[in-house]
Amino acid sequence: MNDKVAILCRPFHKDTLYDRLSIRPFLADVEKRWIAFQLLKALEQCKRVDVVHGDIKSHNILISSSNWLYLTDFASFKPTYIPCDTPSSFTFFFNASRQNMCNVAPERFKRSSDYDNFNTEVSVYFHDLTKCRKEEMDIFSVGCVLLELFTDGRRYAFNFAKLIDYCSMDDDTAREYVDSIVRNCDSEIPEEFQK
Repeated sequence: MNDKVAILCRPFHKDTLYDRLSIRPFLADVEKRWIAFQLLKALEQCKRVDVVHGDIKSHNILISSSNWLYLTDFASFKPTYIPCDTPSSFTFFFNASRQNMCNVAPERFKRSSDYDNFNTEVSVYFHDLTKCRKEEMDIFSVGCVLLELFTDGRRYAFNFAKLIDYCSMDDDTAREYVDSIVRNCDSEIPEEFQK
């Protein structure tokens, strides 16, 4: 930098995790575990500074050529709650890529009739938009990404319709549904990630 020019450099990351899962050479098991570890550490670092991401999905995870992970696109501008009976809201905020997956935590979906009760305050401060978010919401999303990672992007835990059905299930039915997802991918998911 001098009085005539300033040069700013930032790293370039060509691939998202979504892209990397379909590029040869495919990820080896040890590489998947390394990425999973980094994702869990990123989540832990967010918790340490009291930040909730709000939209963790494979499109928002950048992977370097040496398999270093960068969690990006923190979604502080996206609403905490979205109406479950209006798919256009989900599509607008969380599915811009038009992929058939839904990693949004089920507790974020509310009926339109209840929606106004959860989004009552219009905040003057930007950081207040996410004050109702909880780290458990990100944990759910990370679980969905891990399933996608360990199945090489061939399977997703939920699409929008399945997640809305999941929201209306009782606890036992929901537990059985999640168990069936894991059982169907049993051979691909390492045992320590199945618990």
